[in-house]
Amino acid sequence: MRPGLTVVLALCVAGCAGTEGPSDADCLAAALQQPALRNGAVAWTRADGSTAVTAANWRGWWRLLRDQAYPAASLTKPLVAHAIRGQVERGALRLEAKVADLLPGLAWSGPGTQDITLQHLLQHTAGLGRRDGRDPLWHHGGTSDGVPDCEAAAQNIVTQPTLRTPGVQAEYSNVGYCLLGLLLRQQAGAGELELPAALLQALHAPLGAAGGWRATLPEMHAALARTLPLRHLEAPPQPLPDGSWYAWSWRYWPKPAAGAPWTHTGRLPGFLAVALTDGRSRLLVAHFDGDPADYHAASQRFGRQAWGCLQSAGGGG
Repeated sequence: MRPGLTVVLALCVAGCAGTEGPSDADCLAAALQQPALRNGAVAWTRADGSTAVTAANWRGWWRLLRDQAYPAASLTKPLVAHAIRGQVERGALRLEAKVADLLPGLAWSGPGTQDITLQHLLQHTAGLGRRDGRDPLWHHGGTSDGVPDCEAAAQNIVTQPTLRTPGVQAEYSNVGYCLLGLLLRQQAGAGELELPAALLQALHAPLGAAGGWRATLPEMHAALARTLPLRHLEAPPQPLPDGSWYAWSWRYWPKPAAGAPWTHTGRLPGFLAVALTDGRSRLLVAHFDGDPADYHAASQRFGRQAWGCLQSAGGGG
């Protein structure tokens, strides 16, 4: 592991505990064995505040021990939201600020787009969802080649009418975070904001603020831990169908379906990443290979098992 990371290597596999019952490491090693997912690895915060890692098999351990960088996909978004939140808390930005005023260099000609606020983008309520079933991140400017370009998608989306009135309905939007990424890049370029090198690099990647971050699993855990504690943002008039909604990019579950009250999932073809937290200090981040038919159901199934492991170990929230 890289110097400076305080990590406990949880080398036990399921069933190696003694008569006192399974440890959190044993329990999580078992939870990593999920249908349609393979080579799982997990980093989590133990009750004493230390960070531990374990894996489902030797391939997962090999990646951990050789410090392999994992693609984070949408787990990039909480870092973006945290950078915005810091500026809001300092008074440099306002949640109700119109994004068209913050990014005047874009052609805000689409009906409804000039009403989009910073909070709408953060909570996925800007009305910028899928168009004809296609994600604008991959299909921008009328193209259908499926090549992601966060900057081009952001520039194009503001020339199109919003699909819904901003601020009303929660609907996950990659391109909304592309706009937030352009704002952070603009501020960093003007010397108004200093961003972590890994985040700045992610913002310039093709997936940008929507999913361009790469990191080792302990680094991923450490960076997401710095977004804690989380703050609530009130529910939009129309939350997601299951009653959950987004605040600072993290998905809040009033009645947790995935065990933890706050979650986020990252997915691209070939892998799934899952982050779970109590919103205060406990955090778990896992990464799997695989393409489950229903990745939402797969992440929730793992989340329920994994969060139960932390609760049984004490202080899981």
